[in-house]
Amino acid sequence: MTDYYDRCPECGGIMPRGGPCRHCAQAAKGPAHTQRETLSTESPANQASLPYSSVPRPPKSTSIAKIMILVPVIIFLLIAVTAIVWGTVGTLFGDDETVATAAVPTTTIYAVDQIEILSRSTKFSNEDGYIVIHGEVRNTGSLAVTYVALRGYAQESSGATVNTNTSYIDSDVLAPGGTATFSIYLDDPGNDARRARVEVESAYFQD
Repeated sequence: MTDYYDRCPECGGIMPRGGPCRHCAQAAKGPAHTQRETLSTESPANQASLPYSSVPRPPKSTSIAKIMILVPVIIFLLIAVTAIVWGTVGTLFGDDETVATAAVPTTTIYAVDQIEILSRSTKFSNEDGYIVIHGEVRNTGSLAVTYVALRGYAQESSGATVNTNTSYIDSDVLAPGGTATFSIYLDDPGNDARRARVEVESAYFQD
């Protein structure tokens, strides 16, 4: 060790003979120290031709400080972009309640639309001056209906109405898929009716 190493005069640490101390960065006294100081004063052109270990090295850049400056800027930009994106989505689609309301269409179902006329027949009684319309209806819906009324029309050949009347089916409650009959009586004292027409006038869902 005595041939290749010296003790640093500044900190007392072990250092290469003729080289700088690895502990306090102080150069050893002697010819090597003088040569290092001389090399440091050389021009850049001369230093470029010297060995890398002989050229003075510049201080390291403060990369940590740059990172600490960039991090808040990046976070701010992310927050701003997120706010803009969510604001655009809210403008296009509205809030949760608006979206839910728009996604579920509301359709009004009427009980009268569930009643289908299956058949009908008309009896003309010219001697007694009246007309009878017999027929059958069916509940095509999934809910029970009640107070099902039908309206009959006695008409001339031209389509003009001679008389009209209503009648309820023979069942108080018509279950889903169920059928019921009806009879409608129409007065025709002048025996002018030549045809008849019938339609469902009213019906209500059972409570």
